[in-house]
Amino acid sequence: MMVTFILCLIAEGATTAKAVGEWTQRQTQAHEIAELARTMGLAETDPIIVRAQELWYEDYMTGTDNPPEQIYSDDDAEIIAKIMYSECRAIPSDTEKACLVWAVLNRVDAGYGETIAAVATAPAQFGYKASAPVLDDLFQLSRDVLGRWQKEKNGETEVGRVLPKDYFWYYGDGCHNYFRNTYQGGNRWDYSLMSPYQS
Repeated sequence: MMVTFILCLIAEGATTAKAVGEWTQRQTQAHEIAELARTMGLAETDPIIVRAQELWYEDYMTGTDNPPEQIYSDDDAEIIAKIMYSECRAIPSDTEKACLVWAVLNRVDAGYGETIAAVATAPAQFGYKASAPVLDDLFQLSRDVLGRWQKEKNGETEVGRVLPKDYFWYYGDGCHNYFRNTYQGGNRWDYSLMSPYQS
């Protein structure tokens, strides 16, 4: 019954594109549908979530003459989720977890490697373990930050970045990670950017 209701919402959302704030109504509906499906325990590969994500992206691209090429993959998101599993899975703050993803992407932007995978799996840099599990919440946060990074690459300015571009390094004490803008010393990040996350 609930699945039928969600499918009806998807069908309705496919024909609606009235602007609501920064997202259109269809984008908002697609996001809500995906979140509802997740609360029901459906996997990210479930057709309902996949279709909701497609609707969001289709509407996002409406009116774009030259759609930007996606610059990351699900494999990239999984690699980063595995790093997060090793480095920050016990940290309750999504903002703090997201900072770790931005630290990886800052290094990509700075040319530490040609790809996200090359930077993220470089020896003795991040806590990547190929055998680490990919937890759903970490995978979703990884995709969220990657999506914001993509928007930034497309020229958007207010994307919800939570770590400045010059912060490449961090260390942890088992409870928190502390981000720095130099390898040794330097400034420790104070979380002064507005966060899109509730924690």
